[in-house]
Amino acid sequence: MEKKYGKITVIGRQIGYNQDDKTWSAFPDYYINFPVMYRKSLWDGIGVLPDTWDSIRIGGAKLKQKGNPVGISLGHSNDPNTTWRGLLWSYGGAVQDESGKHVVLDSKETVEAVKFVAALYKEAMTAEVLSWSDASNNQYIDSGVSSLIINPISAYRTAQQLNKKVADDIFVMKPPKGPVRQIMGGAAEFYGIWKFAKNKEAALEFLKYYADNWVDAFKASSGYNNPIFANIVPKPMPLLSDDPTSTPRDKLSVLQTSDEWSAVPGYPGPAWPATDEIYNNFIICDMMAKAATGVMTAEQAVKWATQQCEAIFDKWLHRS
Repeated sequence: MEKKYGKITVIGRQIGYNQDDKTWSAFPDYYINFPVMYRKSLWDGIGVLPDTWDSIRIGGAKLKQKGNPVGISLGHSNDPNTTWRGLLWSYGGAVQDESGKHVVLDSKETVEAVKFVAALYKEAMTAEVLSWSDASNNQYIDSGVSSLIINPISAYRTAQQLNKKVADDIFVMKPPKGPVRQIMGGAAEFYGIWKFAKNKEAALEFLKYYADNWVDAFKASSGYNNPIFANIVPKPMPLLSDDPTSTPRDKLSVLQTSDEWSAVPGYPGPAWPATDEIYNNFIICDMMAKAATGVMTAEQAVKWATQQCEAIFDKWLHRS
């Protein structure tokens, strides 16, 4: 497929490539990006562009006073798991190093990221975010209440169906810049073929056929499923570069290069069982929530989360 459709992007390699034995264990299908979605009229009204985490905190505090808080979940679901990792990385922190063998969470960068989230929660958000599901922030901005969320474009597509006036006011941009980098988590999807499968050749042929028709799948997803191969959806991409349902029609064009700022939970290292378990146990979400609610200081929350992560790494690496 690479010979036919170009190199697999970094996020694609994170999904399916094994660094240790240099093999592919999965066929990367697509990833889902998490851009900023903001109500342009509200942010224009206070003269702030929400393109950095600091400006989201400052502007979000003003908009909360006007009844339009920022809506980023601090609960147990995929969205906060993805978003807060992006925030952590943008501050220069991470759960693991590039090798995937060491936990590096306990750092001054992580502490600063956690302090920021606590301040953002207190100054710019509603307490409801502590119990939100993945649907909650979508509903919050689609209702016309929230000024900003970080979410896949499903929230925007739903707004288009529910309230055109709100949808036309929702604009999309790259994730917020942090002190160190501009990056956001992404959700990844892939196909695997079991070693014990009785019809491997048919499975391989299906994947080849599927790849040959991937542009149709991209269109069917309304631009929600993002390509892994460099040239499988040639630019300008349909729907994202020119969407007849959007005002303006190029509103989503910034998403055409979202692979440049999207990463899977193991960043800067590989995806592997330990990072999956940390993700599924919501350790990063809880680290942020404990500090935001004052249950722990930022430093205490980072120490707690580091201990949780190290125990999981020790188990998977068979370290006593």
